[in-house]
Amino acid sequence: MHLAAGSFLRDYKIEKLLGKGGMGTVYLAKDSFLDRYVAIKELSPLLTADAGLVERFRNEARMQAKLNHAGIVSLHSFFEQNGRYYMVMEYASGRTLKDIIRQTGPIPEARALKILKQAVSALEYAHEMGIVHRDIKPSNIILDDNDRVKILDFGIARIMGERGLTQTGQQLGTVAYMSPEQVQAEKDIDGKTDIYSLGVTFFEMLSGRMPYDLNTESDFMVMNKIVHDTLPDPRNYYPHISDETIRLLEKMTQKDRHKRADIAELGSFFNGGVHISTPMMQEAANASNDVGKNKGEISNIDSTEPPAKKNNKEVKIFIAILVTVIMIILFFFLIPNKQHQRYSYNNYIDEVEEIDEMPEEAVDYSPIDLIFVEGGTFWMGSNDGWADERPMHEVTVSSFLIGRYEIRQKDWLGIFDSNPSTFKGDNLPVESVSWYDAVAFCNLLSAREGLTPCYGGSGVNTYCNWDADGYRLPTEAEWEYAALGGKKARGYQYAGSNTIGSVAWYDDNSDEKTHAVGQIYSNELGISDMSGNVSEWCWDWHDESYYSSSPAKDPRGPAKGETRIMRGGSWYNDSDICRTTYRGVGKADGLFTNVGFRIVRVLR
Repeated sequence: MHLAAGSFLRDYKIEKLLGKGGMGTVYLAKDSFLDRYVAIKELSPLLTADAGLVERFRNEARMQAKLNHAGIVSLHSFFEQNGRYYMVMEYASGRTLKDIIRQTGPIPEARALKILKQAVSALEYAHEMGIVHRDIKPSNIILDDNDRVKILDFGIARIMGERGLTQTGQQLGTVAYMSPEQVQAEKDIDGKTDIYSLGVTFFEMLSGRMPYDLNTESDFMVMNKIVHDTLPDPRNYYPHISDETIRLLEKMTQKDRHKRADIAELGSFFNGGVHISTPMMQEAANASNDVGKNKGEISNIDSTEPPAKKNNKEVKIFIAILVTVIMIILFFFLIPNKQHQRYSYNNYIDEVEEIDEMPEEAVDYSPIDLIFVEGGTFWMGSNDGWADERPMHEVTVSSFLIGRYEIRQKDWLGIFDSNPSTFKGDNLPVESVSWYDAVAFCNLLSAREGLTPCYGGSGVNTYCNWDADGYRLPTEAEWEYAALGGKKARGYQYAGSNTIGSVAWYDDNSDEKTHAVGQIYSNELGISDMSGNVSEWCWDWHDESYYSSSPAKDPRGPAKGETRIMRGGSWYNDSDICRTTYRGVGKADGLFTNVGFRIVRVLR
């Protein structure tokens, strides 16, 4: 029976249920004396029925309570009440690494290395304290909005493993992250097992997927592969990974643990004791060092470089800046439509590899929050709407990722130097951007993250490479399917409700301005502001009769036209225009204070 919200457990007021797993149930609670939030884990009765096991938990809790590291969730207390046992832990807000990978797919190399370095630092500290985790996996790693790492559940897996409790009604951990020595139930499991599991986690970060197909392969098949087969090359799924990072991954996932890197070797690797040849890896190490210093960690890291290497790096940065300046100059002279010259660098950058050299420290950038939309079939359009919304027709769309929010002004300023918006604010949607500007943003963001840009050509001849893995504008069909709620659709007229005021900023409640994204109810998929706030550019040309001949699978609009589609209505529009099926139109070079955009990606 779950603890009810508002009830008290000792001095802790239960706020809500956070989750339930094989070990027990986790609640968010408020410490009434210290005025702070904590996570309380109620251990499963299956685990606490054995008095000897309870004593082992208590002893392990004493050890874990001594861990004091910025990258490890702290254990505050362990107690019994009414025959049930509870662990009171630091509440780490954020998302699990598993959720982030599920939503965004492959994590760009520099960001993945930054995350890895923090996890290595936490494990190095724990191993020095004599504690091995034994259950490292993406769902046990939490990241906050600044990508600061927290690792959960230290010490618990050791007790479970020693008592043979790999099953507690459901599996403790995912078999796919187990080391060969865990699979073979060797007696002297040491810290090398954490290195292997972290290596598999690193593989998943880099590739966006697990190394085994858990939908078709049994646990026995997976365990056999863990013992005998090397991991596949993550570049088979995501090519933008350096050779040195691949060598690091191979070192972490050696089958023979005597050949596998140990935690001290990995710590030395990131901290400069082992040569890091790629600028991206050195940058990741430096970025993580900064995170540690911001959290008040004591660090012995020496980030100084030999003079020759430092000079070489400065030359590379100078060249990159020079290339960027040249591109900007060319931009002002080569783009034929002067109305959108401010942002459309070189008409969507056919030569995008030069922009990819831009040093990452040159901009204040954070990754776009994406939501996975599982593909499916739906009825597109409305027979009760305007003429161009007819006829309703059955459409199937493939799976894709879409922005949780409309592109914000702080997202825009992570790529461009100036803000075109009329209503200023970091978390307000960017507006007064043309369709061309939105396309340029997609290409530059793709290059920024080492993805293949989708767009080429220029002006009315702009084309999309649908096989690229970069960012792009949604097709009209993708937009409508996501707004309706995808496979979770409930048939609402607006994106998330039939009551427009609960899900949209429109002419009756907007006070004639945009509002910060995510401040109103989202739709069934957790996507915000798909009705109202700002209308959103889509890829498609507009043709009033297109629905009569639209392809049934992944339609992408007419081959040509005079205006582009914009969807969703805005702060300026009435409720009719905010319907999910309404088709707005605008000139591609038009600038409107009520029009912005959101972006999509397809995993390749």
